[in-house]
Amino acid sequence: MKKYSIMTFNLLSDVVYPFGSKRFSRRLPAILACLDEYKPDILCVQEYTRTMRQSLKPLGKDYQVFGEYRHSFIRNEANLIFIHKNHFKVSNYQTLWLSKTPTKKGSKLLLSQFPRIVTIVTLQNEQGKQFNIANTHLDAGFESVRYEQLHILLSLLPKGPTILCGDMNTTLSGKTLSYLESTWIRPQALGSTLRGKFGSARYKQEAVDQILLRQLKLLDIKKIKKDYVGQEPSNHCPLFAHFSL
Repeated sequence: MKKYSIMTFNLLSDVVYPFGSKRFSRRLPAILACLDEYKPDILCVQEYTRTMRQSLKPLGKDYQVFGEYRHSFIRNEANLIFIHKNHFKVSNYQTLWLSKTPTKKGSKLLLSQFPRIVTIVTLQNEQGKQFNIANTHLDAGFESVRYEQLHILLSLLPKGPTILCGDMNTTLSGKTLSYLESTWIRPQALGSTLRGKFGSARYKQEAVDQILLRQLKLLDIKKIKKDYVGQEPSNHCPLFAHFSL
């Protein structure tokens, strides 16, 4: 049985912390060290901005990169998917908006803080087996908005085996993710994926970052809590999992 690895990683937008120890340039060595240790076959990142592009360009040696910016006037971020060149063939990809008009760039729900997007990649492994990867970042404001966004997202997913990754800004016990059908594999309790007491307490020590699977086998999953080169890679803990088709 061939197994593959996947990581979801909220990089923490450099717009939020342009100065100090949390700015992206300060955290970059820790981010690269984390990625070098785990070397995921598939990497889903959130809060990626244009200023990160040059610093993360070396990843293009091993990965194909897919995704589009959300076309926001403020904090114009992307949910990129990095696919290892040696393991998969990509047959289709698209970025869609979690709104009433998913193909309209920059569109959003009325109460959504920003335009929210999902990047979807359909790929095949060496044996020709096909599956989908979806990477998203749901709204940070109202649970009702996240709930509607998830409804839209699920309606946009292709049929078949799928992995849904991202920063959900809610937990598995919340209304939004409780909507997921039983066909989705939910990982065991991982504890908070946010660093710091305030964020962890807000979500009752539960994970807001998720790797969820449909019609695939989850072999293992872990939360990466360690620092690298004396620095936190992000204010979120990345998740790393193995799965099989």
